[in-house]
Amino acid sequence: VAAITTVATNLPPLAQNSAFPVGTQPSASGNTSAYGPFQVTGILNYGTAIEWGRIPLPAGYLNFVGRTVRLKLSGYYTPVSTATLIISVALQSVYGTTTTTFFTVTTPASSGTTAAVINGEIVIRTATTGTAGTVWCHGTLLYGGATATAGLLVAAGDSVIAVSSAANLVTQDDLVISINSGAANLTQSQLQIATLETLV
Repeated sequence: VAAITTVATNLPPLAQNSAFPVGTQPSASGNTSAYGPFQVTGILNYGTAIEWGRIPLPAGYLNFVGRTVRLKLSGYYTPVSTATLIISVALQSVYGTTTTTFFTVTTPASSGTTAAVINGEIVIRTATTGTAGTVWCHGTLLYGGATATAGLLVAAGDSVIAVSSAANLVTQDDLVISINSGAANLTQSQLQIATLETLV
C-alpha cells in the first residue's frame, strides 16, 4: 500500500475572469451555462438602450445549420411611472461595434412605481451559416405590468416572422442583452440570471 502524502500548502484563490463583471462568473452543467448576476443599472433614461448582460460565445458556436439554443432571462425593473419595457438580444461579432439584433420585445405600458420581475425565454436557431449567416429567433417576455401587484405577470412576445439580418457566425461572438424603456425612465434594473442551453 502506497504511503499517503500530505501537502500543507493552501490552494490558490479562485481567479475572477476579467471578461465578466464581479459576480458574473459563468458556470456550466451539461449543455447549459449560467451567468449572473450582472451589475445593477442606474437610472435608465427612456429611449436610450443600455447593456443588461453579455454572454461570450466560442468561435463558430452558432455556425451550424440547425444549431438551436434557448436563452432564459430573469431580473427586475423599477419604473419612475408608466413605462414600456424594451428587451433586445443581439449578436456582436465585434463587441460594442458590429451588432445584429435578433430579438426585440416592446411591452404595453406598466403601471405602478415599485420593483417588478422580468422573465424571458428566447429560442435561437441557425438558418444559414458563414460570415453573413442568419437565424430564426422567437420568444416571450413575462413582466410585472402592474408593478404593485405581486405575482401578476403579463406576457409580451416578438412579432418577427422572417430570419434575422446577416451576422458573422464564424467569429467569437457575444450575445448582448439590452434593456430600454419608452415613455418613462427606469430608476434601476438588473439581469440577475441568464442561462444558455444548447438544444441541438
